Amino acid sequence: MYKFARFFTTTILEVVAVFRRNAETKKTNECLKLKLKKKVLKMENEANKIFAFGLKKIVVRMKKNVVLLIVFTLFTGVLYGQNTKKADKAFSAGRYYEAIQEYNLLESKITDPQVLSHITFSIAESYRRMNQPEKAEPYYVKAIKGGYMLPDVYYGYGEILLNLAKYDEAKKQFEIFKRSNPDNQLVDVKIASCEYAKAHRMENPKFKLQPMETLNTRGSEYGVAYFNNNLIYASTGNPIEDNGKQNKQQVNISPRTGLPYSKFYMSIIFNDVYGKGEPVVGLNKGNARQNEGTFAYDHVNNLGYYTKCTGDSKNEQCYIFFAEFKNNQWKEIDKLKIENRSEPIGHPFVTPDGKRVYFVSIMEGGYGKSDIWYTDKYPDGTWSKPINLGREVNTTGNEMFPFVAGEYLFFSSDGHPGYGGMDIFASKIDGNIHGTAINLGMPFNSQYDDVNLIEKVDFSEGMLVSSRRSANNDDIFRFEGYPSALTASGQIYDSISKQPMPGVAVDVKKDGKIVEKLKSDENGNYVFYIEPDSTAYELTTSILRYNPIARTYYSINERFAALKGWDLPMKSSEAYISGIVTGVEESQDRKTKTNLGPLDKVKIEVHENGEAIKLLETNANGEYRFGDIKENAVYIVKATVGGGDEFFADFKKLEVGDIPQSIEFCKATGYDMDIELVKIAENIRLDNILYETAKWDLMPASYVELDKLVELMNKNPTLIIQIRSHTDSRGSTKSNQKLSENRAKSVVDYLISKNIPPARLQSKGYGESMLLVKPEKTDYDYQLNRRTEFTVIGTTGEALYDSRLTVTPSIDASGVRQIQDPPQYSQYPQQQTVTQAQTPPATGANIKNKPFTIQVAGTQRPASMNSSDFLKIKQLFNLDVYEERGTDGRYRYYAGGFDTIEEARAMCDKINRALGKADNEKFFAKKK
Repeated sequence: MYKFARFFTTTILEVVAVFRRNAETKKTNECLKLKLKKKVLKMENEANKIFAFGLKKIVVRMKKNVVLLIVFTLFTGVLYGQNTKKADKAFSAGRYYEAIQEYNLLESKITDPQVLSHITFSIAESYRRMNQPEKAEPYYVKAIKGGYMLPDVYYGYGEILLNLAKYDEAKKQFEIFKRSNPDNQLVDVKIASCEYAKAHRMENPKFKLQPMETLNTRGSEYGVAYFNNNLIYASTGNPIEDNGKQNKQQVNISPRTGLPYSKFYMSIIFNDVYGKGEPVVGLNKGNARQNEGTFAYDHVNNLGYYTKCTGDSKNEQCYIFFAEFKNNQWKEIDKLKIENRSEPIGHPFVTPDGKRVYFVSIMEGGYGKSDIWYTDKYPDGTWSKPINLGREVNTTGNEMFPFVAGEYLFFSSDGHPGYGGMDIFASKIDGNIHGTAINLGMPFNSQYDDVNLIEKVDFSEGMLVSSRRSANNDDIFRFEGYPSALTASGQIYDSISKQPMPGVAVDVKKDGKIVEKLKSDENGNYVFYIEPDSTAYELTTSILRYNPIARTYYSINERFAALKGWDLPMKSSEAYISGIVTGVEESQDRKTKTNLGPLDKVKIEVHENGEAIKLLETNANGEYRFGDIKENAVYIVKATVGGGDEFFADFKKLEVGDIPQSIEFCKATGYDMDIELVKIAENIRLDNILYETAKWDLMPASYVELDKLVELMNKNPTLIIQIRSHTDSRGSTKSNQKLSENRAKSVVDYLISKNIPPARLQSKGYGESMLLVKPEKTDYDYQLNRRTEFTVIGTTGEALYDSRLTVTPSIDASGVRQIQDPPQYSQYPQQQTVTQAQTPPATGANIKNKPFTIQVAGTQRPASMNSSDFLKIKQLFNLDVYEERGTDGRYRYYAGGFDTIEEARAMCDKINRALGKADNEKFFAKKK
């Protein structure tokens, strides 16, 4: 029935759409505009006779946009002329079966590519609206290839792909459509449905759907309802008999669907066996070329409510009628009148007490296309003002087939995220409040249309209608029990890094037995159905290099709920080092600090036993983490921001002894590997820099503070600083200037004596020209003015000294891992240093003079010298990469030059390890 219901609720909207599709390819002229005003007025008048739901609402909108419609109509006449007029008219009126036949007759005769693309798209849309996705798909592909440019083609194609469970492809089409329709709420739902369907593919194992073979035909069956101990339903019957002749009882074919018109049938249930359906006398009343369907029975008043579409086959209007069941006969009484309103309505459901009727309409006050409403019966037999069920149920899409069972309203919708087409949802009823719509999941829903769920009073069985067996038509399916969508979901993730873990197997146990086997998806998530009976569920999993885990969770006595947070945090059985890099800003005297929070994209350089092995970056939370930790090794983790001219670099050092089964070397486990980087200020004062009175000779007490500066310079080997010395105002200006210059130079000389390269140091004396306190009144004022500062004035771009790390393992007998705090770099002569290579890497032009090298790339076209691998080789090993072009025309890239092949191979192994190269990716050493 869904295909009929869709026609009733969307046809009026499609009239505007057909003109809109034809409107953007030709220019119009003022002369024809006047001529076509009459056509638009005529179209508005005819709409009253043609369409079912939402007529008044749409006509109002059409009047507001009358000029636009005139242009659209004009474009249709100019572009397509009389060739497609008949087919377009059938399409506009929702007679899709007829339209396809007309378009097919034209397709082979038309040569104009624009007209052909219009025909192809219209055929695709007709098949889509007839709920035949397999037939629609190739026409959408052909329309797009044929140059159909209006965005509607991508939306329609996306819906078809969604129906065919091609979720990734469907999402792409919806996203293309959204670019030109950014405010369209329905396309957002469709995109969400693509993701939802991928993440909820599991079936509830408790429920099995059984097709009702004694009732189903090659046509459509829908509108099921229990009536006493029988089943009433609507059916089109078999359109064609096995011998190829038309069924004489159903000779009339609907121009909308190509199927016979639907009529009521009843199946008598005896000993749980459903008999063959027989026509219901008294309900199938009226023109043979009309549809009847969606029945509901009021047991209290012996009244049947049902949808009937009146008028001729091309001008249907659908309303709810009611009939009395008396003396085993049905007698139609009248049309249901709600507050004397005349809008078309359908899909009735009456509550067991007969006092409320739910129905479907697109009357004013709704949220989108067709909404679900209800009306209450007054004691005098009249009906109240219709009430919309609200946003939790109704959407900008279509909501249909309401049914109440117990505390829940069941309904079908294409406006909530689902599997594609119409899905069945449940909403808890609390008085007049209807709760959040919950998708019933599989097997109740599929990528096809799933509608019209009903239940017996004792909840022993239910029925629903679905097109899943045949994309052309709807069938009735039976299931046992009361549907339940109680799901449990969680995520499997690394307990330290919080990163999701996909593809992890999980066993679900109930009463000690495995009842379900799951696997986490690409985001580490899993979901499964459980019983709402307060049962304990044990979830167990194990994975290589992680400790096994078992957790127990409990369900609840609630249906259609989602239990979230059944997470499984996996603890690694390997050793890792992790920390957080934060920034601070110090005051000029370095006595107070301001926390700047975590720093992202900080370069993390990892050294193992003095060898650079990894180059990482912190994430948005300032976090870093790495594994493959070796026993009895020393690790130094250095953090640098950008070019080193915004924050001072710093590092932490960790000495590792014996490693237990699983450990994370981090602050939480007692190993503080967090790094705090100090923001570089304009001027930084050096306290306790003391000189002989009126002299520039440094006093030994100054060395403590200056050694801290030496350490800072070693940690930041690219910084260039200026030492600035100031005096107080006592003495002559000339003598104070000379004194400050010599004092600044004394500090520079001390730093040079500590192996800081002279190129990184400048000195400047300011004398008394920059007094902090003026005039000076106390000894403290004079002391404040006598000061030595340094300021960062630039960077070299590369280290100007041997900054390779030196380690001296010192693990105590117990094997306890130690953290040296504060960490220190040690500078030793080259022969005592464990470095990246036993010989300093050659840089610059002289590398070409060495007999051996490392080949790192070979390409047909020139490669970027800023490639990731090239930059890492430079950063980690201070090796230049150079390019040579061979006689074969290929470009080859080499790193460094070496005197022996052994040196080249040793360096090559270190580079491959640091960059994590697989066997088929490794660089190799070679002779030039």
